[in-house]
Amino acid sequence: MARKVFISFLGSTNYLETYYSFESEKSEHPVRFIQEDLVKRLCNEWTKDDRILIFCTDDSKTKNWLNDGHGDEKLEGLEYRLKSLKLPIQIEMTEISEGFSEEEIWSIFNSVYGKLQEEDEIYFDVTHSFRSIPLFSTILFNYAHYLRRTNLVGVYYGAFEKLGPAYMVKKIPLDERIAPIINLTSIVRLQELTSAANNLHQYGKMSTLSDLISVVEGKGKVKQDVNCIKKKMKEFDLAISTCKLDVIKDGKLIGELQERIKAVKEIPTLSQAHRELIAKVENEINIFKPLDTYENVETAVDWARKFGMIQQAYTLAEELTISKVKDFLLPKYEILRTEDNKMCRIFISALLSLDIKREEYKNEKKDLKCLFYELLSLEIIKELRPYYMELANNRNIINHAKKTDKDLVKEFDKKYDKIREILTDVH
Repeated sequence: MARKVFISFLGSTNYLETYYSFESEKSEHPVRFIQEDLVKRLCNEWTKDDRILIFCTDDSKTKNWLNDGHGDEKLEGLEYRLKSLKLPIQIEMTEISEGFSEEEIWSIFNSVYGKLQEEDEIYFDVTHSFRSIPLFSTILFNYAHYLRRTNLVGVYYGAFEKLGPAYMVKKIPLDERIAPIINLTSIVRLQELTSAANNLHQYGKMSTLSDLISVVEGKGKVKQDVNCIKKKMKEFDLAISTCKLDVIKDGKLIGELQERIKAVKEIPTLSQAHRELIAKVENEINIFKPLDTYENVETAVDWARKFGMIQQAYTLAEELTISKVKDFLLPKYEILRTEDNKMCRIFISALLSLDIKREEYKNEKKDLKCLFYELLSLEIIKELRPYYMELANNRNIINHAKKTDKDLVKEFDKKYDKIREILTDVH
């Protein structure tokens, strides 16, 4: 089971007692340290396997981690306050440098990263840190997510400064000192979501995006829409990568995905930033149509070609050619209509690719054999054969890992463009 880890940086200021409010819930008791309040709220049910990690400079350790760090004032330090909560969680303090040079920043990076384990669930408090730390930490946690599969669950900031400067806060009665805790998680998620959307734009992959789309929180239909989007995005990736021609062609999958994305985009509580990002995703996939049409398969071929999925491009292009020729021939030749789909496609593939100069078409059904040679003289078949033969041969080179000096990407463009041109009027 993944550990839960609370991470915070401790400052050296002589913090004043205040109440904190989070999601309209005021803390029961005033605290000097935001960490104490957050631990009470977030870590109350954690176990001995979880961790509270506090990072201190030498100065902040002396002044605020240990007791009585501010002259003659008898003040309890954060170590004492956290231990007084009597939670089973292990508490660790790590000393770090000030972070005033590149070398020191890297030292802090290594200190924090070194404390993380595989699949840790991270809760991060950015309140008492240098201004560089939040930016630095976002990069660090993205790094950890990639290398150690950690998950940044929440990011929090105690906005004490909303009460005013310290000298003014001292004049405010303690019961009236209520500072808000701001949940910054959605802002951090936006960066992740942006990166995932960029993966869609650059590589044509929705899987990463599907895992992050849950940033759009909601209940009822909204939740249903979000869950459906996640599922359909993964199904779309699978349809392209495994060349599910029928699924792509019928448009139901892409239609439902487009419909749900449109619905989520219009959620009133959605931030403008998230709305624009989702609109960008919507625009990427709107090149497909929510209809049963070969245009969707042609678009999928273009999609695969654009994003470097050349094997899928070849496979979809070859199978699309067979499908279109089949639909062209079936109304004209009853004998083909009596064949099952698999045998009919095998027949058409042979019709388009068999080297009749070197090999005879073999079929136990004499009428099919006769039809085969009859169709060879059909103008559309004569036009298609040279391009399809090359397309099919190149696909076999890829699928069977054969050695070749051909530029299979350029070859694909040449052959498929001609095939598409010949079959323009076949729908």
